[in-house]
Amino acid sequence: MILKKYFFPLLFLLAACKPSSEKETDVFTAIDQEALANSQAYSALQEATSTIGHRLSGSENGTNAEAFAFNFWQKNGLEKVAYQEFEFEGWQRESLSLLVERKEKTDTLASVSLAYSALDVDLTAPVVDGGSGLAHNFPEGDSAFIGKVALIYLGVLEDEPDGSVNLHRTRKVENAINAGAKGVIFYNRVPKGVLMTGTASFTGEVLPIPVACISYENGFEIREQLSRGEPVITHVQMQNSSDIRTARNVIATIPGASKNDEVILIGGHLDSWDLAEGAIDNGIGAFAILDIARTFKVLDLKPQRTIKFVMFMGEEQGLFGSKRMVETMSDKELAQIKMMINIDMAGNPQGFNATGHRSLANYLDSIGQYIHQIDTSFENNHQDAVWLASDHRPFLMKGIPFTTINSQLESKVYDCYHADCDDFELVNEEHIRNTVRYTGMLLWALANEPVLPVHVMDSTTLRNYFVELGLEDEYEKGM
Repeated sequence: MILKKYFFPLLFLLAACKPSSEKETDVFTAIDQEALANSQAYSALQEATSTIGHRLSGSENGTNAEAFAFNFWQKNGLEKVAYQEFEFEGWQRESLSLLVERKEKTDTLASVSLAYSALDVDLTAPVVDGGSGLAHNFPEGDSAFIGKVALIYLGVLEDEPDGSVNLHRTRKVENAINAGAKGVIFYNRVPKGVLMTGTASFTGEVLPIPVACISYENGFEIREQLSRGEPVITHVQMQNSSDIRTARNVIATIPGASKNDEVILIGGHLDSWDLAEGAIDNGIGAFAILDIARTFKVLDLKPQRTIKFVMFMGEEQGLFGSKRMVETMSDKELAQIKMMINIDMAGNPQGFNATGHRSLANYLDSIGQYIHQIDTSFENNHQDAVWLASDHRPFLMKGIPFTTINSQLESKVYDCYHADCDDFELVNEEHIRNTVRYTGMLLWALANEPVLPVHVMDSTTLRNYFVELGLEDEYEKGM
């Protein structure tokens, strides 16, 4: 039998549809059919974006989004739903004027502040080309950036050395500050005037300098002028506010039938930036998870392991919700989490991500083959990559392995990352439904597999894992 070939537990063979069903129904098929017929992910996201808007942590909108998720789960029958409240240093943009004085003209450029920029800024300084913001763009002992504003591309420029790897924007800001810069102006990778925001602070603390983003077009124009030796002066007036705020993770639990002291945690961040509705980042992930939990409940599924569904808040400002969850767990509670699935700005799966684990890659392939038999449009193409700027990071730093989905979204979706165009019109109903279908099958498999293919890593194994991935520096920095 094909289920034995792929080592799925006998539980897959039990009837899992309605109690009146006279025919045994494979659980994968039941999940698939329920999501195809009744998924609420798209409609719930549409309702939230139209009635709430953005979901910035610590704001009234953020509070309303937390309540929306809580109420969604409760009204769909999940009994164990709870808030986890936490405090964090919130940051709010107030005003920004970025004026650039060049050889023949002076312009006030369209711009947006990055989170945790300095609160009260009135700065006039020369602009210096900081390239892609990589370490070699700021040579040790070079005084060129002292007292200046660094112009930095958000991607990797074509003239960088072969093999150059992009850094998260917070690392680029660190490099600039360490070189003595008094400000950073990022320019976007996306053309057509799109402006991007995001946190500029790795620690979640307010920075001593202003950090702003301008358009792709304006950034390359300034860089060209600097390359010709033409002086460029910027005048930055920026006002922001910061105070202690409260947010709440939202958690729904389905207890395990026989291994209730082992946990599979599936999460994604519910919060979003305040420039738009956050429909893609991370509406398509969070609302798919809401609906996966609904699907399991309506099918009355009884997983062997406990499943925790988590809507994290504070991710955008600095992974605050996931950090707080990890910090408040005992060593015993952390050891119970055997695997995490994180869905962040991802959708329409065509495979899954082994995140550097060979044994997990083989296992995911076997699951994918079975899903492909149910729906041949699922291509079973996997990834084996690790990135750290999302809610799986605090769990991974405790040795908990994670996986995610290999997305196949439309390219226009990614152009609106952290931008003012991230609204509901970008959401594809079929794609978010596919996330519910395929991720739901993966979750069920992990929650029932007799022996999981990867294990919680001790400190030595975890360090070796990071070293093998070329991420030793990230390991040393911790959460």
